[in-house]
Amino acid sequence: MRKSIYLLLIIALLGTGPIESRETIRQPAVAGSWYPGDREELSRTVDSFLKTADDHELKGDLIAIIAPHAGYAFSGPIAAEAFKPLTGKKYKTLILIGPSHTSFFEGISIFDRGYFLTPLGKIRISDEARRMVEENELIRFNPGAHRREHCLEIELPFLQRTLKNFEIIPLLTGQVSLRDCSKVAETIVKHFTIGNTLLIASSDMSHYPSYKDAVYADKKILEVIKTLDADKISSTSKSILGENISGLSCTMCGENAVLTTVIAARKLKANSVTILQYSNSGDSHP
Repeated sequence: MRKSIYLLLIIALLGTGPIESRETIRQPAVAGSWYPGDREELSRTVDSFLKTADDHELKGDLIAIIAPHAGYAFSGPIAAEAFKPLTGKKYKTLILIGPSHTSFFEGISIFDRGYFLTPLGKIRISDEARRMVEENELIRFNPGAHRREHCLEIELPFLQRTLKNFEIIPLLTGQVSLRDCSKVAETIVKHFTIGNTLLIASSDMSHYPSYKDAVYADKKILEVIKTLDADKISSTSKSILGENISGLSCTMCGENAVLTTVIAARKLKANSVTILQYSNSGDSHP
C-alpha cells in the first residue's frame, strides 16, 4: 500500500510541477530545424531575407500584421516582406496570436510571465499578459500548449532583427467560436495603444490543394480580408471549404487568429488593408 501511495504522489508531483514553477523561460522548440539554431547563422539568414524584401511605404498608423509561420525555406521571404516595414520603429508591446498545432484545448492559451528564448536571446513577456488572464475567462495561462508550438516562435527572430526593446504577449487559439474571437479582441483592444502596440497574427494560407487550387482559394480569402469584415471572412472560408476542392483542409490554418486580429483592428478604427506579397510553397519548391 505504501508503494502505491508513493507512486501516486510522484505522478501528482510530476503533473503539477511545471505549473507551480511557471516555466518562466520558454525554450525554443524548432530552432535548428524550422530555422537556424546557431545565433550567427540565424542573424545572417534573417538579414538576407530582409535585405531582398521590397521597401514598402505604409501610410498611416500600422495596427496589425498577418505573417506566415512555415519553415524559413518556405516562409522566410514572405515573412520578411511583412516585417521589414518595422525596421527602426519603436513598439513597446507586440501582441502575437496564432493557432495551436500541438495541443487541443478550449479558449486561448497565454504564456503570461517570464521570457521566450530564441538563439538571438530572451524576449520579456509583458506584465499586461497577466492582466488579460484576470480580465477574460477565455484566456488562461497554459504553458504546456506553448512548449512545442512553432507558430509564434518562428516569427520572433524577424522581430529581434528589426526592433529593439520590446515585450510580447503570446496567445494561442484553441477551440473558439467567432463570438469568442470578438471577446478576445475586446481584451486586446484594452491593452492596445496605437503607435506603441502592434498586433501580429500568425497564419499560413490554404493547406494541401494543388497549386492552381491554392492560388484560387488564397486569393479569394485575401480579397475578403481587405474588407475587415470578420463575418464575411468566416463565411467565405466555409463557402470555399464547401466546394470540396481536392486536398483542401483549410483556407487559413490560423483562421481564428486572423479573425480576432481583424475584429480588434476594426475596433481600433483600422480602415484599410494592404497585401504586401503573396506566394505559396509551390513557388518556393515547384
